[in-house]
Amino acid sequence: MEKKEILPMKSNLIGELNLILLNVPESLKPIEKAYWLYNKAGHIFSYDYRVADNIKIADKEIDFENNSSDYYQTCIQMSYLLSLMFNNIEGLEARVIPRRIPTRGMHAAGRDHVAVELHELETHKKYIVDLSLDLFQIQSGMITEHFCREEYAHSKDIEDNPKYSTLSKSDCIRLDKVTGINVTGKYMNDIIYSAKREILEIYKNDFDADIVKIGFEKVSQIMAGKVFKGHLEGKQFVGRVLSSLFSDIGIDYQEFNLYYKDSERIVTLFYVRQSAGEKFILYSNDNGLIYSSRDGVSSMLRMGWSTRSNSLASLLENQKKHL
Repeated sequence: MEKKEILPMKSNLIGELNLILLNVPESLKPIEKAYWLYNKAGHIFSYDYRVADNIKIADKEIDFENNSSDYYQTCIQMSYLLSLMFNNIEGLEARVIPRRIPTRGMHAAGRDHVAVELHELETHKKYIVDLSLDLFQIQSGMITEHFCREEYAHSKDIEDNPKYSTLSKSDCIRLDKVTGINVTGKYMNDIIYSAKREILEIYKNDFDADIVKIGFEKVSQIMAGKVFKGHLEGKQFVGRVLSSLFSDIGIDYQEFNLYYKDSERIVTLFYVRQSAGEKFILYSNDNGLIYSSRDGVSSMLRMGWSTRSNSLASLLENQKKHL
């Protein structure tokens, strides 16, 4: 019997967005409906990091008719689709606006970042909603940081910078409860903060402790069972946890992205150096965190892996000279 070619499964982006739009809880107020949609959409998208190397990705169009668009989109497509959904909610108006803020990806490719301006008609308040920056928070169970939380669309040094209304952190916690997104009031932020306090206690009381190793063990525990839509969201979450655990004790880390041959998939290397030694930790969306070494990373670079960072090879060579 002739074997049939197994084709990759087609994405169902439009169907998934349509599903949540048609099933918004009717009992909610307009801003609550927007928050519900925002969070549900945050589990559907993944940011298309390839835009940093190929600006044409920012211009790709959504195929509504054939439902063939994939889940990997830039802030342009996410904001456009989110504004379409918001405009289907009575009492709301939305439009896409440019944002000039320090971001990677779109900004690196020479384009302004974009977000959604959300107008609540009853109160006449206008908010900034920026889903692409909130994906890893939503997918990890953290409190959202970019749903109506920011006063300005642009960096502070930009002229003609209109001021927007904002919601507080407690407002978003209330929205979580009333929409059913999070009725427990428990967030990943609390788990990270608890781990941070443990790390600080160890650092203060045990000068011989390998804080970086202990820190990454904490990251592994926190990451257990976590599922992210794409690599970038997972990598951003790891970075956020590391920054939280190490920032108060003066330990910095570096990130390097590694690619295997012609694959567009990324593995991120987190490099940390302190008095107790150096640590090489690899993160991939498929395998989570993997401990490596200087020799391991060097071998990877000889065996088909590459990086667009000029500093990694230099870092490895300089370390070799000092050993």
